[in-house]
Amino acid sequence: AYPGHPQDEARRLVVGPGIHLQGNVSSCAHLVVEGRIDATLLTAQRMDVLLGGQFTGTAEVQEAVISGRVDGTLTVRGRLLLRPGARVTGELRYGTLQIEAGAQLHSTLTSITDLHQLNDAAPN
Repeated sequence: AYPGHPQDEARRLVVGPGIHLQGNVSSCAHLVVEGRIDATLLTAQRMDVLLGGQFTGTAEVQEAVISGRVDGTLTVRGRLLLRPGARVTGELRYGTLQIEAGAQLHSTLTSITDLHQLNDAAPN
């Protein structure tokens, strides 16, 4: 089960095992990836990439839990949790980051707080 608010249940997209989806995803509150998705995710509340799932592309979300593979650019404004089995390649921007033993990172890591500080310090 994937907990959420009742109004968000209608806006949850589950890409099941054996499914390959390509394109742009918008107006999605909760994306669950058990299969494969090659996409641009234009802002979601939450993204879960489960063990065996693969997300390739660009995504901007509030919260993410990764147990599968992510390749691309992922911006998580809130909490990013990398679970055992996670394999992340590309660019990660995060608010808070938690990495559990067994997760693999081959990424550029940037704290969103650091980005804001750099932007604030840049001359106008």
